[in-house]
Amino acid sequence: MTPTPFLLDRARLARWALLYAAFVVYGSLVVGPVGFHFVPEAPAAAWRQFLAVRYVPHGPDQRPDWIANLVMLIPLGFLLTGALTPARGPGRVLAAGGGFTLTFLFVLAVKFAQLFFPGRTVTINYIAAQGIGAALGTAGFALGRDRLVAALLRPLAGGGRDALIALLAVYAAAWVYFLLMPFDLVLSRSDILTRLAALPAIFRALPGAGRGEGMRALLLLAGTVAPAPLGALFALIWPRHGLGFLGLTAALASAAMWAAELPILSATPMLAALGYRFLGIWAGAAALRALTPARLELGRALLARAVPLLVPLYLLALAGANALLARHWRTVAEARAALDPLGLIPLWNDYIVSKAQALKSTLVHLAMYAPVGGLIWLRGGRGRGAALAAAVIAGLLSAAVEGGRWFRPGLQPDFNEIVIGALAAFLTVRVLPWVWRVLTEGLAR
Repeated sequence: MTPTPFLLDRARLARWALLYAAFVVYGSLVVGPVGFHFVPEAPAAAWRQFLAVRYVPHGPDQRPDWIANLVMLIPLGFLLTGALTPARGPGRVLAAGGGFTLTFLFVLAVKFAQLFFPGRTVTINYIAAQGIGAALGTAGFALGRDRLVAALLRPLAGGGRDALIALLAVYAAAWVYFLLMPFDLVLSRSDILTRLAALPAIFRALPGAGRGEGMRALLLLAGTVAPAPLGALFALIWPRHGLGFLGLTAALASAAMWAAELPILSATPMLAALGYRFLGIWAGAAALRALTPARLELGRALLARAVPLLVPLYLLALAGANALLARHWRTVAEARAALDPLGLIPLWNDYIVSKAQALKSTLVHLAMYAPVGGLIWLRGGRGRGAALAAAVIAGLLSAAVEGGRWFRPGLQPDFNEIVIGALAAFLTVRVLPWVWRVLTEGLAR
């Protein structure tokens, strides 16, 4: 078995595990409702309090946070197990046991430390959730390692049509996860009644209800474009079927996703989504059938020439999406008075919302600033230097946007998005050449 540098290299997995553990510690201890709030306490008293932790009954409103805590520990269990697992030999079972033990001990240590930070939730509920997440992450690596290599990593490394199928399958899985998280399924009669009462209004809703026209238009466009790679995947899987069959498949896939959202309390199965998702999936299938490497290269060349026109259009869309196309602004004194200093703490704005909302917000901001990297790549930007330049430009642009939000009545800036914007542009420049190669090789007939 040929190891892959990203998922089978034990040293790399160990570094990722340490980085992710530091992120969990920061989110669990440093960021809080009132910022960093450490209250000294005698270790013996804290230990007695920890031993007295009990199960607390939760309602459906707390279920998303419980599930998010479960999901949060899956990556750490996966990474630690991978860092301990030998490439071959009988040590895999011991590595799985060691990975789970280390992850669960980490959970207990963080929960104990939270007792010194008032306002944190330390209950059996959340210890159990994170313990389950640790077990799932451990099992995911121990049982799925070889399947992951065979079904995903080896095709991606090999290139060609199989690599494109694997890439589109990963995207499709991520899209489905994004739509269904935080997986707060109806579990009781009261849940069902609550859901049934809410569905009629949800059915009639449109994307971005209550937001500005610019954001609503962008959300509708994003909702249409996002499932297009799923249609491309269908076209690759069934190469001999016509667009009529693929249209039927697109309709069934759109209906299946809509139905999957029905029993999820926080999901929004709008009837309009049946239409625009179908359109996106079918358009993705039709586009793949029409594309060839030559046409793809021609399209890239045309877009490269159009960059001077695309830049102002992108800036206009970015300003509209952030409600900056307005006449009314705060004065400097008003802006200074309205600024919440807690918002300057890294990730604080993500802490005060649910984990699902925080993840969706992060993904939205990544999508907002990835075009900076895409435009630089179109104009021939390659390598680390171009990626760093893209990061600087996107960071400055994000700073300008957040500064503008600071002076808009009713809005608050989130200067942490400067890092998100810079990261999005950097990664786009670094990843696009590989994605382009996979796409062109996969389309070659």
